[in-house]
Amino acid sequence: MDLHAIQGQRPATILQSMMHYKVQRYLSLMNLPVNMNLLELKYYCISQSNQERQVATTLYSLEDTISRRKEEIVTEGSGKPSWTKKLLLDNQLLCSKIREEAGELIETLLENEDKSRTASEMADLLYHAMVLLSVRDVKMEEVLEVLRRRFSQSGVEEKASRKKS
Repeated sequence: MDLHAIQGQRPATILQSMMHYKVQRYLSLMNLPVNMNLLELKYYCISQSNQERQVATTLYSLEDTISRRKEEIVTEGSGKPSWTKKLLLDNQLLCSKIREEAGELIETLLENEDKSRTASEMADLLYHAMVLLSVRDVKMEEVLEVLRRRFSQSGVEEKASRKKS
């Protein structure tokens, strides 16, 4: 924490800065993204098992990395080359990669490929989909919340409840 930055500030502002610093320090010690919001942290903390925590941490860490690349574009221009930055800057490329990865995932089923190839293709698709979420300013927590709401109804009911366009 930069002590020079808080000199002359109101006590409430100083306290808020200290709490923010402590939360960021805690998150970094727990190997969690330091920009995790309270909803994400709450979900992480109430997860039932270490495996669920690992899933949440992995998704939020990937989201954090993508967000940092997006911020680098704004602050540094294109800066150091990065595949994520390239995707963030080119919607056509991003869409073509999502189509490609979805097709490759489908092929693993149609060609009866092994589980590791299926997992690898799903990881590729998930990564590219998360870049798209970042382009659209949609947080992973928003997607997870939609999924959690859907647990309470059947897929047929959920689809019927969608607004017709």
